[in-house]
Amino acid sequence: MRGSQNWYKIPTMKNIVLSLFIIFVIVTNINAQSSVVSNDNLFVLLKPIGTKGKLTVCTPFDKKTAEYKIAKRLFDSTYLHQTLRLYQFVNQYQLNRGKTKQMEPAYLLLSGNEGGYARTGFILKEGRKEIVKEKTPFVDLARLPRDDEDNGHFTQIFPHESGHVFQRLLTATPEPLLTASIDMHYFCLTTDYFTAFSEGFAEHFEPSSYQNETHKVTRQSIEKEIAHSRSSFSLKQEAFVRDYSWPFRISFYRLSMLFWFQPIENLRRYDLAINGDVKYANKSGYFNDLEQNILFRNTGVLREKMLRNEANANATEGVISSFFLRLVNSPLKARYGVDSVYAPFFFETKLPAHFQAAHYFTPLENEYLKIFTVIAKYVNPQQSKGSLLGDFIAGYCVEFPAEGEKIRSIYQETTGYKFTGKIVPEIWLNAYDIDHHYWVMGQFGSTLPFHRFNINTCDAVDIMALKGVDSKQANAIIAYRNKIGGFGTIHDLAATPGLDVTTLKLFQHAVSDGKELESTIQGLKLSFTKVLVDTLKPLFLRSLLGFGLFLSLFILLFRKHYHGFKAWFWLIVRKLGKWLLLLILSTVCVIMIPVPLYLFTLFVAILVGIAFLTCRRKPLRRTESIITTLLMFVILGYSLF
Repeated sequence: MRGSQNWYKIPTMKNIVLSLFIIFVIVTNINAQSSVVSNDNLFVLLKPIGTKGKLTVCTPFDKKTAEYKIAKRLFDSTYLHQTLRLYQFVNQYQLNRGKTKQMEPAYLLLSGNEGGYARTGFILKEGRKEIVKEKTPFVDLARLPRDDEDNGHFTQIFPHESGHVFQRLLTATPEPLLTASIDMHYFCLTTDYFTAFSEGFAEHFEPSSYQNETHKVTRQSIEKEIAHSRSSFSLKQEAFVRDYSWPFRISFYRLSMLFWFQPIENLRRYDLAINGDVKYANKSGYFNDLEQNILFRNTGVLREKMLRNEANANATEGVISSFFLRLVNSPLKARYGVDSVYAPFFFETKLPAHFQAAHYFTPLENEYLKIFTVIAKYVNPQQSKGSLLGDFIAGYCVEFPAEGEKIRSIYQETTGYKFTGKIVPEIWLNAYDIDHHYWVMGQFGSTLPFHRFNINTCDAVDIMALKGVDSKQANAIIAYRNKIGGFGTIHDLAATPGLDVTTLKLFQHAVSDGKELESTIQGLKLSFTKVLVDTLKPLFLRSLLGFGLFLSLFILLFRKHYHGFKAWFWLIVRKLGKWLLLLILSTVCVIMIPVPLYLFTLFVAILVGIAFLTCRRKPLRRTESIITTLLMFVILGYSLF
């Protein structure tokens, strides 16, 4: 074995150094991929098995189950992997600052509840062991997607709800923290500074995750959903406006908002956040009913070509979302800071030698680490006296002064105003002489016995809700407020030209500190049964007016052919049955397709054909049936157009 002595050589110092260098490079690359912790056990998939007190008892899915495998595939192959990394950065930051005692994975509960929720507190049961995690946040979602083409919604809503989790961890915000507004928030609807910042920050993760999605099929599914919503939006929008402005309509579009408004709301989170048009004010209606004007405005289906005032912009979640989206897409993400910025996010007690942030954190992650730092240090919902967005920008300029000019320019692009740091306070008033719809999707549902608005963000229609204030006075207040930039206190209204002492006292007596909100908000509980009743009841009642019109025309045409109470009674019963059938078909058409009149016309044509064939030997019956169908078609078609 002549060459056997070569099978082993004593390593030289050169080889040792080379080997150590290779190991260092490998470890560095691994760290560059994982940054905070390894990729194992970054999330726990939970299912509910009961409750104890106010906490849900949950047990983890076994890693061999189909559900866990689907979740793991999503977290490995889509933008959700990035969301997990951000979650770990936030946890590591809080751990290094002494705010938490241990690292936690991201908890995802499949509760079956429709929608998405960021919640806090649950009981983790593993075998016989129960661990109370009273302060641990988790994301509550309905279900996992069925396949890659169904990924779109899931890969948007999980980052959104995780955004709420990030903010709660960084600011130690208790749950629930009562908002100052009673209106259920939507992208274009103005609420209060806290709600707008919380929701807007979370919502920006949806368009951001879409823009950064690398999984081809998932991205295509999102694009498909966006394109579908975009194609139907203008048609729904026009018909919805007609429901308000045309008389005697059954209001199919207002009643069916539960089915078509949310996809359009989702579309706004992309289009209006990306193009920035959310900075323009919602258009109020021009109707006799004041509450209808407010409700129409709150839906945001139309916008003025007029900027919101600055306080209004800071209290609108869509504007906040647009701001953060612009920030994470800006050149600032490529500007890495000093080492001290990244140390709290690193998994070791100190940064490694020759640390370079760009080797460990992508540009997108770099910007989020800066955002997380500023939120943790400068955004405090419980202590802030003004706009949380204003607090964030002021803090960002202190923490990263070299980037101050750019972030102020992003604020100006988003709102239309130069950032001065002086955002007027919230001054809330209650108007008790109006029944207010707090939920724009419940157009004919429950109301509250008062309307609540902030004098620094409201429109004239809100002010007119105060009994005794007319349109001239309301418009004078708005004009003066816009001229001076907002009111510091309610007493500043006294300088409004033309405002008398009596009217000023109305405003002073209407000022509310919000103490009545807790009991009011606790009563705002929606259930599927209630929503269904709130939808079907007005649909039936409003349709009776149309049936009455039909019946009057029918009697006028066929009064000579029917005699006696019994004959007319059974005739009306039959016609009412046909009317209800066409009413149901009309409603289904509105829900199913963008142009329901086309499908409804097809149904009516089929019914006319059936009547013609089945009654061809009974001329009177045939004529009556066809005319009945056509009259109902005209009356219902008027409401469908």
